[in-house]
Amino acid sequence: MSKSKHLGVTPPISLDFSDKHEEALADDLLATLKSEGLFESEDERKTREVVLGKIDKLVKEVVYQVSLKHKLPESLARECGGKIFTFGSYRLGVHGAGADIDTLCVVPSHVRREDFFECMTEMLKARSEVTELAPVPDAYVPVIKLQFSGVDIDMTVGVLQQPTIPEDLELSDNNILRSIDEHS
Repeated sequence: MSKSKHLGVTPPISLDFSDKHEEALADDLLATLKSEGLFESEDERKTREVVLGKIDKLVKEVVYQVSLKHKLPESLARECGGKIFTFGSYRLGVHGAGADIDTLCVVPSHVRREDFFECMTEMLKARSEVTELAPVPDAYVPVIKLQFSGVDIDMTVGVLQQPTIPEDLELSDNNILRSIDEHS
């Protein structure tokens, strides 16, 4: 028996293709899930993407404002970046209609968690499309819970030990994460 490479912890139950009966069952299951409203509509999907784009811009603005507060020159403050990453069911593509989006806001080392929470909370309060704003900065994993244009968001922050956050940053490199604090 040959050992084939598989993703995950355990191997798949079967590598066989589905037969016609199994495909019909899968189609019936999908039809039932759709009729029960468990999939988001195209409009909901687009709204989520727009909201995530706005949050990404807000994170960059928070980093910029905090950088200026820490006396960085304006030109340098603009280059400090910031980026969001989604995780959880949304990132895996297994979320249902109305599910929240877990969002990690990655910021450079000079942006302290307290600075981020204070500045981000104030910016979110000023936006008419943000409701149910509930910052929880003292939780083991500090979070800002909110609704943004009707989309539930759980926002956490990760402070990386580097001076800037490039737009092409990927978190797949464990070396980037080695010096991150335990609350991120």
